[in-house]
Amino acid sequence: MKFCALDLEGTGLDPKKDSITEAGAVLFEITKTGQFRFLEEFTQLVKPKIPIPQFIQDLTNISEADVKNAPEWEEVMPRFKKFVGDYVIVGQNISFDLAFLASHGLDFKQDSIDTKEVAQVFCPKAEFYNLEYLMRFFNILLENHHRALDDSKSAAILLYEIMKSFQNLPASLRKDATKLLKSSDLVYRDLFILMNSLGTRDKKLVVGKVTEPISKPIENLKQGALFDEENLVSKEALDFSEIYDKKGTFFVDVPFDLQGLESVENFLRGKKSLKNILLSLPNFEFEQVKKDAKKNGYAVFDRIENYFCEYQFNKLLNLKKPSNSLTQFLLKILVWKDTADKKNILSLPLSGEEFVFRKLITGHIEICESHKLKKGETCELAKILKSYKSSEKVLTSHEAWQEYVKIESHKFNFALFWDVYNLEKEINIKATNVLSLKQVRSIVGLFYDPQNSTGVLSGAEKRIKGMFSEIFNDIDLSFGILEMSLQAAQIVSNQRVIDQDFRESEVFLKPQQAFTKLAKKIDLLVEAVKHLENENPDLKLFTTELLYVSHFLTEVFVSPSANVLHWLDAYRGQVKLKYRNKKFSSSYLGQADTLAITGSFSSKTVQDYYSDFLEVINAEVIKLKTKKTILQVFLPEGFPSPKNPNVQKATLDFLQKLIPKFKGRTLVLFSAQKNLEHTFETLPKKDWKKRVVAQRISGHQWKNLEFYSKQKDPVWFLTVHNFLRNQFVLPRTDRLIVLRIPYDVPGIFEVLYDKDTVFSDFIMPKTVVRIGQIVSRFINSGETRVGEKQIIFLDQRITQDYNSSLLSPLSTYFNSDFFNFSEKDLDKLFK
Repeated sequence: MKFCALDLEGTGLDPKKDSITEAGAVLFEITKTGQFRFLEEFTQLVKPKIPIPQFIQDLTNISEADVKNAPEWEEVMPRFKKFVGDYVIVGQNISFDLAFLASHGLDFKQDSIDTKEVAQVFCPKAEFYNLEYLMRFFNILLENHHRALDDSKSAAILLYEIMKSFQNLPASLRKDATKLLKSSDLVYRDLFILMNSLGTRDKKLVVGKVTEPISKPIENLKQGALFDEENLVSKEALDFSEIYDKKGTFFVDVPFDLQGLESVENFLRGKKSLKNILLSLPNFEFEQVKKDAKKNGYAVFDRIENYFCEYQFNKLLNLKKPSNSLTQFLLKILVWKDTADKKNILSLPLSGEEFVFRKLITGHIEICESHKLKKGETCELAKILKSYKSSEKVLTSHEAWQEYVKIESHKFNFALFWDVYNLEKEINIKATNVLSLKQVRSIVGLFYDPQNSTGVLSGAEKRIKGMFSEIFNDIDLSFGILEMSLQAAQIVSNQRVIDQDFRESEVFLKPQQAFTKLAKKIDLLVEAVKHLENENPDLKLFTTELLYVSHFLTEVFVSPSANVLHWLDAYRGQVKLKYRNKKFSSSYLGQADTLAITGSFSSKTVQDYYSDFLEVINAEVIKLKTKKTILQVFLPEGFPSPKNPNVQKATLDFLQKLIPKFKGRTLVLFSAQKNLEHTFETLPKKDWKKRVVAQRISGHQWKNLEFYSKQKDPVWFLTVHNFLRNQFVLPRTDRLIVLRIPYDVPGIFEVLYDKDTVFSDFIMPKTVVRIGQIVSRFINSGETRVGEKQIIFLDQRITQDYNSSLLSPLSTYFNSDFFNFSEKDLDKLFK
């Protein structure tokens, strides 16, 4: 079997605006005996139509001088097309390269294999799926990364390494996987069927015409240690003894940097005589303390969708002809069951429609309480539900509790909800219903996919298949009309409330007609499927998902409820429909004699915000005794405001003057990615610039973290969003520079309901919280709570009017010394 691996380098990531700078490809063969050979290669620099940004030159080592005399793409394209020919195309994230080629006049029609997608199926233990990490995962040196020919070769090698890893799986697993593959039309199916037929043997890589070394063994980097967060938690534990015997509702004021595992574990080991307790935690803390909780007599209740149901899974395995996407998902689960922790299915990396499929093999209260298991089958949720009602001490997560609280009214003596910010986030996520084009196609395709003739109804009568073919057309048509209407109205990369005015506008009328028609057809389809359930019981596995689509479309387009908010997200031409109840019900918290909610309630605005959100009336604020960390906080005088046209120049001048003088590690937080990249590219090319690393691509974060950990006196440019969103161990950091106040952007609810008071009622309290979280993460870097650390604000607004309240976490929770500085006395920062 012969294949063509290809890769492109360009001036950027936008196929419509950016140009190709290099094209590379390599033909390779995998023989019937499982041997790998390179055959021919193609490489060509290309003269782009636009300049190459400096950071792209640094990334690819392709300079303007390199491409000055290179041919343009129009001249290269015919030769590249001839070289690739009709071979199956292989590449890492190949859909991006193919889309780039199509936008530049070369639209390949043959099948393709995405090595990232294949790795996600057969390498569940991998933590990331970019090319650089995957090559390290297989202990192979990646040479000349971000050069087209070398990355093409690496993709080919990666595919072969994944095949060899499959060959070394247990024979029984390979047998089940091969059965699935044979019933599918997956492009890579024959490769893995071949490896199964060869048995468990490690075939060596054989070099063909290309004679240079293909791979060199290197020490495998243990990326997981960078994301363990073991060093992020505080070493000081809070004492909860003063609240154990209180009655009522309390906000327990906890400094941000003490909201760590030690405090949670201290509560678990607390008053032994206290019975009938509920402890609800954010997901991270919950995962870390589960074992300790069991030792202290707690029954642990995980998210319902984290309980694997072998009964449901076996039913899917025995389907005659599942869709290709479902087959790929089942393959992933087969490998995961053998190589990963069976009790942590939520750790399995998923994308797109796989989230729909996961629901089919995990716990469902209404199903798992009643199904009959065969000998050898297990259902984890069924066991859990039997013990739930009789448990006196319950440990759960915020997300999980939203399901368990519905089962039966359960009154506790003492309930503690840890970290109000994560509590709010989980409530909002759980309360929001979402529907997208891909999701609808995935659900309908479970029954029958007319394009691939797969699905549980692939053997149904012609009339039924015709209904599905018609529905697929209507799905594409409805979402297409909606997307075109939004683009015509210039509603892109935005949220839009579907209120009465919008419903009556021309933008919405045509999509509404299309979706109303689609909703009626799906209702007819649901009725047809229900009639077939007696003949084909497997249909019951999917009917619930189809009903969800039916109910969703009816709610948004046909009969909208008065107490529900409907809106849409438009992002890069893709639309997601959403709705949720306008008012949150405090019944989520359950009933307890003592209800305690932890958080940092330093500001009255924060207290008022969460009192309103949780519908908690007259909550008493309790401050626990803690030690304070020493901080030096520097506030600006005379710096331009963010709206001043000179602010960018002032920021650059500040960094250029001070970066060479900084000792130790420095973290610089930006408000926007474009400002970060502009600043980095504008810095002068001096030796000290080698100390600066800029976070551009989230997937390469671990690489930047390595640099930041090992480089002498490093400086890391990060956006606030990336810093707070991604979990990693931040090495001992001496200095934090905040260029702009990180105002929290209000969501659709806040804008709609707060209107004129959205700034004071939402943005201010949420920004106070955000600054506290940033400072906490900085404080807990490396040697926790040791010595003095510097925080430097460059946003002049921090000292003006209402914004001075944003400093309340620093003055309340830390032993902070405040200093003013100006452009004329920057030496203050080094005294």
